[in-house]
Amino acid sequence: MTIMIGAMTGTSMDGLDLCLAGFIEPRPNEFKYDIIDSISISYSKSLKTELRNAHLLSATELLVLDRKFGSWCAEQILLFSSKTNRVQGIAFHGSTVFHQPSKNLSFQLGNPEIMAQLTQLPIIANFRNPDLNLGGRGAPLVPFGDAFLFNSYSACLNLGGFANYSESIDGRRIASDVSFCNFIMDQYARREGIDFDHSGQLAASGTLIPELFRVLNKKMESYNDSGIALTREWIEAEINPLFTDDKTEDILHTCCEHIGYQVFQRIRSKENLLITGGGAYNHYLVSRIDHYTGVKTQTAPKRLIEMKEALIFAFLGWMRLQNRVNCLSSVTGARADHSTGSIYSN
Repeated sequence: MTIMIGAMTGTSMDGLDLCLAGFIEPRPNEFKYDIIDSISISYSKSLKTELRNAHLLSATELLVLDRKFGSWCAEQILLFSSKTNRVQGIAFHGSTVFHQPSKNLSFQLGNPEIMAQLTQLPIIANFRNPDLNLGGRGAPLVPFGDAFLFNSYSACLNLGGFANYSESIDGRRIASDVSFCNFIMDQYARREGIDFDHSGQLAASGTLIPELFRVLNKKMESYNDSGIALTREWIEAEINPLFTDDKTEDILHTCCEHIGYQVFQRIRSKENLLITGGGAYNHYLVSRIDHYTGVKTQTAPKRLIEMKEALIFAFLGWMRLQNRVNCLSSVTGARADHSTGSIYSN
């Protein structure tokens, strides 16, 4: 069994997920995994603020934060992995500051060279830019893991900063963003002095804002039809201005309704749908997805809800160390399937 660490920071910018995982390949292209240990490390208030405002920094300030954040991540990984000496590599996805496929640009904070020096282990990072160089969108990357680790499900839905899914249609893996998710909803929860809407209680107490529901659906459907992955930049420019000064609970209620409807519109294989990501804890949101799809979705166990993306990045890193395909052209739009990620050694 090969032991890897997946280190994942998501769009929600709430913390660092670390997953110690083992992988075996009992038969060609048949993979099994074991989550040996995992931890979610919350950012301090000051670090969270720095990361959320990183896109506003000067070039020099951004490089300083890149080194600082990489050192911090390495320290957390060293503490987490201190009980074992069997780790063969660390697959790291840093905090995304810019992702602009039209400009062939993607930048994640967390300097992997510093991390390799501090951990004395190979760091596999920079997963998105090699795909951009092959004409892809640099996203999404997780569907490769869905295809090989979670192929018993008809479709996989992640409710993170954005809602996105992947499914297999006629033997071909396809994937797409569905809509915004926690990236927007957490903003409005913070307006009420909480980090997020626990169990969807605020959303459940609200009422629908019909005009907002209509314009959100129209905006997202036109964007999804373009086949381009969602970005923070687009959400801030195109979606944030659509919200008016309505009650927080009504906005959250309408967001849940919108996301549930978009899931219904986008995913074709709904009979066996696996839900992961922080939004899986939003019971009201999940109930609206159930309502629109007409099926009882399968929320993953707690560890998988929180660690599925970190687990899959560990898997992508393992495949990259072997120089094997870990990125699907049918998903990103690249010219060919390929092995993505840069390897940084101490």
